[in-house]
Amino acid sequence: MSETAIKGSLASSPSSSPPPPAFSRLGFRFKAIVKQYDAALTLASTADSSVDDLYKIIWGQRRFVIASLLDKRKSRGRRNWIGNHGWFLAELRKDNTSSGDIWCCRLCDDKGAPRFFNAQSTSSASAHLFKFVVLAISRLSLTAFRAHRITETLEAGSSGDPSVLDLQRNGSEKRPASSSLLLPRAKMARIRELSVGYIIDSNLPFTTFESTYLQELFRQLNSDLYAQVPWGRTSTKKDLEDILVSKKAAVKEELDNAVTQIHLSFDLWTSPNRLAFISIFGHFIDRRHLYQSRLLAFKRQIGSHASENIAYTIRNVIRDWGIDCKLGVSICDNAASNDVCLRNLYTTPDASITRADTEARRMRCFGHILNLVAQAFYGDDAASFELQSEAYDMLERVEEDLEHWRAKGPVGKLHNIVKFIRASPQRTEAGDQLDFPRTATMASRCKGRHQSLF
Repeated sequence: MSETAIKGSLASSPSSSPPPPAFSRLGFRFKAIVKQYDAALTLASTADSSVDDLYKIIWGQRRFVIASLLDKRKSRGRRNWIGNHGWFLAELRKDNTSSGDIWCCRLCDDKGAPRFFNAQSTSSASAHLFKFVVLAISRLSLTAFRAHRITETLEAGSSGDPSVLDLQRNGSEKRPASSSLLLPRAKMARIRELSVGYIIDSNLPFTTFESTYLQELFRQLNSDLYAQVPWGRTSTKKDLEDILVSKKAAVKEELDNAVTQIHLSFDLWTSPNRLAFISIFGHFIDRRHLYQSRLLAFKRQIGSHASENIAYTIRNVIRDWGIDCKLGVSICDNAASNDVCLRNLYTTPDASITRADTEARRMRCFGHILNLVAQAFYGDDAASFELQSEAYDMLERVEEDLEHWRAKGPVGKLHNIVKFIRASPQRTEAGDQLDFPRTATMASRCKGRHQSLF
């Protein structure tokens, strides 16, 4: 058959133009995209052709031509892996100009319901190839196709899941973006909230969920969860900010409904990169008569650490939460500057409060008291004593360090005994085998507050 005859035959077929509305109401099925695509390739001319000369692929009211035929420059540029599972088309407007490139899924076309995705990026198409796809076939039925379960590293027909080596090789690749909502929004919000809670409670970095192995574990447990929930550090940081906004109203309601005054505890901390932070907690009994503790602020302490400046920061936090009239006692360490800080904090809003009233509203941190007691065993200059011991340890001058501690009396001798036992795995094992009751093992480095010298 000549090329002219083929063109005439195809042009007269129902697929070359949209069917009348009556056919669609009777359940008319359009010709599969694959057949129209093959026909378009058959009729393609080797010479440059205008859009009017190209065979039109039609689905519903949409018209397409093969993208590489419309623009010869694209014929060698489509090397993306999703091209193995579909076709790149150019969608046409009514005036036969291109509105942009489209990717059509071949696997969905085989089921009689082709799906089209914007081809400017491959994220939507990649997610579609992997995820569970729900397609409405008619007004009377809803057909659910199980996911194609295809990824760039796990093509259709491959055996099994990616190995650990595959995960290492592809650990830096981006995860496909979600193209449809498969999990309920409420469940997604709860999952993201729990994820942020886990990071905060365990003191982990925002990059925790970017681990290749952890993401593969999620994919094995629930592929829809893996594909839909964003796990990157930027998303996690934004989730934290959103949770802070949404939960602040709930915390404020708790403070308003507290049956007691709101008692404060605060402390300052300097980070390794020399940034000063202040944390402020509120403690109260709620209307169910249960003790509650809420973090009211963890923010940069700008400027000097003068008592007046710290009092100004705390006062702004109190006003922000609206608890000025419910302020109770304050718990802080034994620094003398805190006397002035609390005097400014209490007397500024209420000039009738006396110095004695301020002292009555101050509770001293018991942990800091124990810390001071422990430091007293070191003598007047505890800081210098510790620095000297650290210097001996760094220079591996063991005997001099032992003599340095022995000079401190019973506490120093006890320190040397513990260090002697812990310096050898064999001596530690021998101590474990001794037959005598014990309730605990002393930790060499405690993560408590105030350096935990007690």
